[in-house]
Amino acid sequence: MASQPIALGSYVPAVDGLRALAVAGVIVHHLGMFGFASDIGWAGVWLFFVISGFVITNSVDGVAYRGQSFSRKLSIFWARRVRRILPLYLLMIGVGTIIVLTVPGLRYQVEQLPYLLTFTYNFHRLSPDYSHTKLFGHYWSLSVEEQFYLLFPLIYFSVAGRARVAILVGVVLLAPGIRWIVGEVAGATISPASAPLAVAMFSPGHFDAFALGALIAIFRERIARWRFSLPLAAASTGVLLAGYLAACVAAAADKSAGEAILAGFQINASGTLAQVGLYCVLNVLFATLVVGAVVGWRPLAIPLATAPMRYLGRISYGLYVVHFPLLAVLLGNGDRSVGALEVALYLGTLLAICHLLYVYFERPIMEQRWGKWRWGRPGTAAT
Repeated sequence: MASQPIALGSYVPAVDGLRALAVAGVIVHHLGMFGFASDIGWAGVWLFFVISGFVITNSVDGVAYRGQSFSRKLSIFWARRVRRILPLYLLMIGVGTIIVLTVPGLRYQVEQLPYLLTFTYNFHRLSPDYSHTKLFGHYWSLSVEEQFYLLFPLIYFSVAGRARVAILVGVVLLAPGIRWIVGEVAGATISPASAPLAVAMFSPGHFDAFALGALIAIFRERIARWRFSLPLAAASTGVLLAGYLAACVAAAADKSAGEAILAGFQINASGTLAQVGLYCVLNVLFATLVVGAVVGWRPLAIPLATAPMRYLGRISYGLYVVHFPLLAVLLGNGDRSVGALEVALYLGTLLAICHLLYVYFERPIMEQRWGKWRWGRPGTAAT
């Protein structure tokens, strides 16, 4: 295990590799043809949440924010988020809008635009009027992230030291309770079948994922120096996972152990156990992976920090935003079998598009090479 300290605001290459794993999981899930990997791939979104908490907190401790006033820190933070998120997001919303306006039978999806543009799409997905679409359906997670990004700097820049840590720990402890309350309320007022989706879409119930990543960033130097950091995190994951698996088997007496475990890891799994416990397990597991990247644990850090993995991590936002609409365009809506050659064509096209978007669209905007942008700190790329 490496013991070199991670400096404030420093880049951790293996974290980009974790981004690559996260987006790969989501793509495999939506392809739906890789067995258990497809069944559990949806969890890649929560890996993104933990990574986002780490990266954002790591970045706000960088030189761009030092010595700045509260209002200036807010402007730098939000300007960087705008540069990083909005251009490609709005581009894909525009492409999707053109499609729904020109393809017969899709015009009704225009009603989703107000929610997409205000980053409240996760709440719209709880509406009985919501109709799922591969053009826009996956953008709910971006709404969750943007809601976190709206609140995070207001709190983080308002307090310091132990107060920051106390608030983040409080979020980690309270979020499971929020999930439980949302599940109970949705089950009682709407229907039991609606509870899993309500829990998944209610953003404050998932801020613990971001908070865990933020705590790792705050204590990253100590984590990197202390040799028991990763063993302790791994042990915590093991205990939680073992307890969750045992609970899944005990709660499903009519199923075999394997069937009960598989059911416990399904997307939007029903029951209080899954709605509260599963997300806790996933968040701690993914936090452990981030700790492994921070300490430089070689079996994890070396493969994740390879050039291909780091590059896939850098273009992971584009891969996430583009993959679902492209899936609908090239492979349809899942109403027919798809062969390996078609999947290879889809993946190759996806990589090519996202590479071009990153090189000629995203990166120039992040590096402020289009016009005379002066949002945030001049000459620095958005994180």
